[in-house]
Amino acid sequence: MPRQNTLRQMKTSCLNWLALVLQCSLIGADPLWGDVCTDDSVRSLPFCDTSLGLEDRVTDYVHRIPTKHQISMMKHGADGYVPLKIPSYQWWSEGLQ
Repeated sequence: MPRQNTLRQMKTSCLNWLALVLQCSLIGADPLWGDVCTDDSVRSLPFCDTSLGLEDRVTDYVHRIPTKHQISMMKHGADGYVPLKIPSYQWWSEGLQ
């Protein structure tokens, strides 16, 4: 039981971290992220539906990323996730604490 709680906490932490990164990215509307919903392969997905609230959109987006990919995004040289157009990123010291 304690192991399950630890795994659940880790997954929740990962989801919260990714949600924060995504929210910051969407707010900044950097061209790298701004073009995500113009791609035909994702345009009809809920996270591109601007009539939904930001929290719903972020939750949908994050839940589409498999856990192993979420984990790979939490390192210095973060991997991207091509199906959702998430680019790889070199964090250096940004947010690794």
